[in-house]
Amino acid sequence: MLDQAQLRTLGAWWRAFVRLTGGTQAEASEEARRGYLQLALDVVARVDDLHSHWRAEVEEQRQHERIANAAAVYHWRLHLLRERLRLAPVPPALQGWHRVLLASLDDAHRALRLITNGYRYSHVGRICEGELLLDAARVQTAAVRDMFAAQA
Repeated sequence: MLDQAQLRTLGAWWRAFVRLTGGTQAEASEEARRGYLQLALDVVARVDDLHSHWRAEVEEQRQHERIANAAAVYHWRLHLLRERLRLAPVPPALQGWHRVLLASLDDAHRALRLITNGYRYSHVGRICEGELLLDAARVQTAAVRDMFAAQA
């Protein structure tokens, strides 16, 4: 059975898919499209690096305070990357995918806040919910990355 976070993520995917396939898509200039795709792929690559670093910290550290601190740093850096992408000009043809990518980064941002608080206050439910939401966001981000990489 899907929980609320998974349903929300699935709903965001579905709404974006309907917008992408149902509406008329204005042709974006090739330069703007390539510029946006390059920026998005750069942000996603940095997010992947942050996630790898986070996983290494979790495996290495067994003290909850240190894991919470590592999650807080990941949260802060992800926030900066998310804002960089949010402020970027988006070609009209990629608006739907841009929204999907931002939704997945928003979910990862929320998940890291849950994980940080869970480890700080020894709340296993928050840790588990955050981990599930982070994993779902990573899958969604990877799918968008693959689609962007195919178009770049």
